[in-house]
Amino acid sequence: MTNEFETTFEALVAGWNATADANRASVGQGWEVAEVFARLHFRALKAISRSAGAHPDDTHTAGLLAGTHSLNLLLGIVDLVMRGQHDVAGHLLRGVMDAQSLLFAVLADPTDASEYLGRGIKASDARMKIVQTLRGAGAHAEADDVNDRFLTEYGAANTLAHAGAVHAEKVLERSDGSITPIVGGRADARESVLMLAAALDQEFWALTWFAQFQRPSLDEYDEPWSDDFERARTQFAEWRALPDEVR
Repeated sequence: MTNEFETTFEALVAGWNATADANRASVGQGWEVAEVFARLHFRALKAISRSAGAHPDDTHTAGLLAGTHSLNLLLGIVDLVMRGQHDVAGHLLRGVMDAQSLLFAVLADPTDASEYLGRGIKASDARMKIVQTLRGAGAHAEADDVNDRFLTEYGAANTLAHAGAVHAEKVLERSDGSITPIVGGRADARESVLMLAAALDQEFWALTWFAQFQRPSLDEYDEPWSDDFERARTQFAEWRALPDEVR
């Protein structure tokens, strides 16, 4: 596989500058969590690729397709958030949620994997399968959380589809009777924390689906992966539990 993490995480974020430094500082340990999650995601894809070999089945192929798209979306969001283009990053939040929902579907059900590669499946249907599966396992709080987050992001995505007042504080600066457009991004601690947290929430579920449905491949081709994920889960939970202002 190409595009391995052979360089620093910063190098994956284009246009690193003082704004990116400020936004990175504002998210605290969230930056380290994002890097660890991204590396784990890539390692999972690499293990599935090795497991698939020269004759991948539909689950391998669909998992690699949905998984690669999901990782690219995560990197895109981190890129935009660090650069301070929060008005643009918001458009990708719904996409990363849809991608991890589809990843669940294709890894959990070979029929869905085949359909995904054929005429396609709806992300909304995949999300409902997640909710049903969690409720079937007695994880009602987690199921409600997944559904509530979808409804929240759905509303946000519809709002962001039309640039309006919701964007004003992100791209305009008012002072002494003047109004200045902020082109190229701005340092904003609160927006950076909230958007990175939303993206990492979805990435956490994507990694959970790899752990749940691709454990044999991971154990065979990347034995430390599962233990590394458990440590990352703890690190993420600790960061997520901090108040926004001290993350």
